Amino acid sequence: MAALVVAQDKLSAELRGGASYVRSLLPARLASPGLSTDWEFIPSASLGGDVFGYHDLGAGEECGGSELALYLIDVSGHGIEPLSSR
Repeated sequence: MAALVVAQDKLSAELRGGASYVRSLLPARLASPGLSTDWEFIPSASLGGDVFGYHDLGAGEECGGSELALYLIDVSGHGIEPLSSR
């Protein structure tokens, strides 16, 4: 039984470390004239497999305001091992 508790503690620590790493990849909120962003990242489990980001590209004459480049990445199904090797 003690071995199971040790294994669970180790897995929990790895998941916390992985979740912290994924949160560090998330973008800062933007607040500039004409463009602001806000978001909330809530994974469905201890560690989500998605990351997103964006970049303010500045004023866009075609659309009369700021332009924003947005990306979404889904890395689910790879387990926590890839995070452990960073």
